[in-house]
Amino acid sequence: TRTYKFTDSSTGPILAYYLSYGDGVIDTFKEGWTSYHTYSKMGYYTVSLKVTNGKNSNIVTKKFFVP
Repeated sequence: TRTYKFTDSSTGPILAYYLSYGDGVIDTFKEGWTSYHTYSKMGYYTVSLKVTNGKNSNIVTKKFFVP
């Protein structure tokens, strides 16, 4: 198993963050968050972060390998 750290580095008025770790787990955060997530299996994961201010939203997706 491997544990990874995810950190908020955004600016501006954010209402909520939705972080999908690519393994079926989704967390919701407010501003200034830090999250630790443990992956139990080796493989490729697609992590998505959706940021919303209540009117608009943006999604960033990254694929990475957990050894």
